[in-house]
Amino acid sequence: MSRKIYKRYDPSLKKLVATSEDITQFYKLGIPKSTLRQWQQCGPLDFVTIPELNVDQTDLAKENLDLKSKLESVEAEYLLVKKTITIFGFQIQYQRLPTSESKTEILAAIKSTTDIISLQTCINAIGLTAARYSHWLKRQVQCLLEDQPSCPRVSPTQLLRSEISKIKDLFTSKIFAHYSIPLGDLNGMVGVLVGHAMASQESAPEIYKVGLNTSRVLMAVGDIITAWLLLRQADIAAERLSGASAKDVDFYTGKIASAKFFVTNYLPHITADRKIVEGTDGSIMEISENAF
Repeated sequence: MSRKIYKRYDPSLKKLVATSEDITQFYKLGIPKSTLRQWQQCGPLDFVTIPELNVDQTDLAKENLDLKSKLESVEAEYLLVKKTITIFGFQIQYQRLPTSESKTEILAAIKSTTDIISLQTCINAIGLTAARYSHWLKRQVQCLLEDQPSCPRVSPTQLLRSEISKIKDLFTSKIFAHYSIPLGDLNGMVGVLVGHAMASQESAPEIYKVGLNTSRVLMAVGDIITAWLLLRQADIAAERLSGASAKDVDFYTGKIASAKFFVTNYLPHITADRKIVEGTDGSIMEISENAF
């Protein structure tokens, strides 16, 4: 027994028949008369649609061309940004974002973008690892996105973020601007020793030049760190000196004076030590044991 096939009619056609006074004009469409009379008796029916379906073909074609043009522009900008990021090697996984605002903005941008592309594609595009993304989400729920400052009591050797920021400007402080901080000399000594160590792979005696100067470089590192600590104290003292009581003026003045003395009398030795390190020839290691 064959199954009867029922036709489905366009809702717009039903509405047209219901609002028409003469339904005979629809007979040629092959629609049963009883069906046409039923549509007319029921009146126009509401049906769910979207405005885009009622757009004129010309307007639709124009809108389509505009969208294609915008898409091409966005693709061009995306390729430019992607190429720039590739050249400069920027990836979020290598950047520290201490504030909650920056992390929240990135999470919000990712959430809005995942409506269009997959989450994995999104985080891969900006170089954010899935583990770090999940960690941010968990901490966002707990309102813990802000990097927590180190507690001096728990980690006395770890600097606070405010201290790290202060160090950046410490050696360029106006008070010590005319003093030479020989960081370049220290880096130069380290570079020379690294060069000797690399050369020892082909010529073993070159390693002696490293051993002859390690103590000198170690002492230079100690002097730089000591100078930094003294300058750090002097910088704080200089800020508080103007508003200090008579009792504390001498104390703060002493901090500044000790820093100036150390920088003036000890740091210049590092420049001389660099000359010594660079001039080391290792000849002392060629003397026979009988010479001693």
